[in-house]
Amino acid sequence: MSAAESARRTASEEKHSALRNAVLNSVAPGAPDAHEQMVSLRFVDELTPMHLRLLAYGDNPREWFRQRGIAEPNFTMGGPSHLLEAGIPEMTGRRDLYDQLVRDLDARGLASVALHTTMTADGAWQSWTSAFGKRFLEFISELVL
Repeated sequence: MSAAESARRTASEEKHSALRNAVLNSVAPGAPDAHEQMVSLRFVDELTPMHLRLLAYGDNPREWFRQRGIAEPNFTMGGPSHLLEAGIPEMTGRRDLYDQLVRDLDARGLASVALHTTMTADGAWQSWTSAFGKRFLEFISELVL
């Protein structure tokens, strides 16, 4: 019922897909318990499609680049924001927006990253989703059998 109500309130195909996947995954073996499912459905309802994209990007930046055929930036030191802007071009030059979106994800316990901290390239490529964020992504992603 909760997923249907959320679907009714949005025109976003990305959110419709996430809700459809959540409903299907709710009965799959190893599905989250009812409490976690309700929290996850609330998050899909509250978050924007860009929040969901940022979280998916942050889970595995290298795989994001690979799946989309985006050339990996060549650098030795920098911050994760450098990679984010290369991997999600519509975020280029929009630091104020993506900082807010990432704060929203962090506030929900889905991600944690210091986007503007200088680190090695290997550090910048690391996943920044939390364990709960990984389960959330799995719950709203297409079930692969």
